[in-house]
Amino acid sequence: MRGLVFTIVCLVGLGAWATEHDTVTVEHNMLEAFHHGHLKGQIRDYTMMTVNAGSGADFYTQAIGASLHYETAEFYGFSMGLKGMFIHRVFSNDISTARFERQLYDLENPSNYNELDRLEELYFNYHYKFMNLRFGKMEVKSPIVNKHDGRMKPKMFSGISSSFTVKKKHELSFYHISKATPRSTVEWFNLHEAIGIYNNGYDEHGHKLHYHGHLDTKFLTMAGYKGKLAKGTKIEFWDYYFDNLMNTAQLNVSQEIAEHYTAKFMYLNQFSTQTRANTYNEEYFKSGELTHVFSAQLAGEFNSFELDLMASYIPEGGQYIFPRELGVDPFYTSITRNWLEGLADASAVGLTLKKELCNWDMKMSYVHLESSNDFDNNRYMELSNDQVNIDITRHFHHALEGLDVRFLYVMKHTGGSIPDYANVVNRTNYHHLNLIMNFNF
Repeated sequence: MRGLVFTIVCLVGLGAWATEHDTVTVEHNMLEAFHHGHLKGQIRDYTMMTVNAGSGADFYTQAIGASLHYETAEFYGFSMGLKGMFIHRVFSNDISTARFERQLYDLENPSNYNELDRLEELYFNYHYKFMNLRFGKMEVKSPIVNKHDGRMKPKMFSGISSSFTVKKKHELSFYHISKATPRSTVEWFNLHEAIGIYNNGYDEHGHKLHYHGHLDTKFLTMAGYKGKLAKGTKIEFWDYYFDNLMNTAQLNVSQEIAEHYTAKFMYLNQFSTQTRANTYNEEYFKSGELTHVFSAQLAGEFNSFELDLMASYIPEGGQYIFPRELGVDPFYTSITRNWLEGLADASAVGLTLKKELCNWDMKMSYVHLESSNDFDNNRYMELSNDQVNIDITRHFHHALEGLDVRFLYVMKHTGGSIPDYANVVNRTNYHHLNLIMNFNF
């Protein structure tokens, strides 16, 4: 069935290929709206390898896939969109116990390398001047909940969205989400089925939690504001309300200090919203618990490079919890393969060096995480560590226009004594290499 959907996307999109470059916003009839639609797509080849220290197993794999997105032209403000994708495993060793390599395929069914196609978007859209309304399966854009497209399949969501722009300086966004298809899965799930697919973690006594599929939550409602308050001052506020589970509020403030310097500050707050008694909801986020997270960044632009200094802090008393199946860490210290989710009484400091040279984007990051080795403050037992990322992207033009090649190297190390109960393999003391080739058309 999913393969049939992808075929339909191909046929409908190819029918519009000849005219997709002509931007037509209003058509005389529905047939013209389909004929003058827009087709875009991507072919991705992803090679990944993890080398664990000591006797830990090493893993490698290569995956290739493609996605096609077709959207009709507007017909009196109305349009519709459809997106499908498929993935194929080229080669791999035994990755049944791998952490990262398995995420290129189907986490729910690790032996599935054939049925890896997925319907990602199917929506109806209405646009009028400063207002946009959308209903169906779609991409979500917010600091925490977004597509987080760092594997073969992104995170996508089903529901209703609306956005409003006022005087080009203020933007309001609203989402009501009832279903999701997390990254590294092939099916669509109700929210209570999606939360916990990746990892349930441990309770304060070190016992494994088993809330996946048992949570009593039906929807996620999001509201966001982004605007410019004064010269050089930008503000962004988001609220994420999970029915009968928890609420997360996030405030970002950015201030230009001088011509080449910018200071950023983030505050995040969480509390329980449980009104219907459920043991598993209490396991996931304790009623009465209050979480605070602080994060800051100082960015400086120099003649030939940009330097960012960043820090984050989570006080003791409340773990930062947000479903990894739906969101991503939004903090300034949150570099690739680095998470604060699940921690309390933790801090992180780091720096990032960025440089753009011709068609090259180069970035090197270092982050030191200091965490507590007790389950009361560490749901996934994320040990204190030092992490170095080297991220290089080459953009091609002329005969290879549309091709981007990215190399990502991650080194994570934990020194000193390691608790016997901590799982080190695939979590720290490893070298992790990624080669990603994207052809966008």
